[in-house]
Amino acid sequence: MEIIFFAVFLLGGLWGMGHGAISLTGKLSKNIEITCSHSNAFYNVKYFCKGACTNKDILIRTSNKDSNGKYNITNKGNTFYVNIFNLTKDDSGIYWCGIDRIGFDTYNKVILTVIEDTKKIDTVSTQSTSTEKINENATSSKMLVYVGAGLGVVVLALVLLIFLRHRNRDSITSTADSPIQPDSLFYTTISFNRDAGMRTDTRPAVIYSTIRYKSTDESAESETQY
Repeated sequence: MEIIFFAVFLLGGLWGMGHGAISLTGKLSKNIEITCSHSNAFYNVKYFCKGACTNKDILIRTSNKDSNGKYNITNKGNTFYVNIFNLTKDDSGIYWCGIDRIGFDTYNKVILTVIEDTKKIDTVSTQSTSTEKINENATSSKMLVYVGAGLGVVVLALVLLIFLRHRNRDSITSTADSPIQPDSLFYTTISFNRDAGMRTDTRPAVIYSTIRYKSTDESAESETQY
């Protein structure tokens, strides 16, 4: 009778093995929950393992939930749930949801793939693009400032040049319009004295005057000829 019960229990466990593998995809630095279902395993010990699934490969079991906070297992009878926290690239691989049975344990195969968070990548890419655009705008603004300053200097130089040319032209015009006064031009008055009662042949006296200037502070010399 015991042999029959054992055979039925063993066959029931084998029949309760999972049909096909479970494929899951997790995101880097996120958490994931894995659902494992078996038949005739309400009171059995459940465990979660990776690789060859020997005793050293068991990550967590319902009889011992100490996993340093990386894994968590919740037993709900024929179904149990395993949580993996803070996924990394090393978490990718093949896992097994195991049921501790008399004779042969039964398993469900789980294939986990950890990928990059596309939203995070898009956010980083957007931030990089925004930073590049800000830098380009700042560079363009600096170039505009430099170009504006250069044009301002050129315009100021042209205004000063035009002003100086007009000023020189006005100075030349005013000099040309003013009469030139010779420095060596003097006038001499000659007077003739006649006596009304006497008729005398008197020659007029002509006086010539010549004035020379010296470069020193000496007084002018005058030579008089009669």
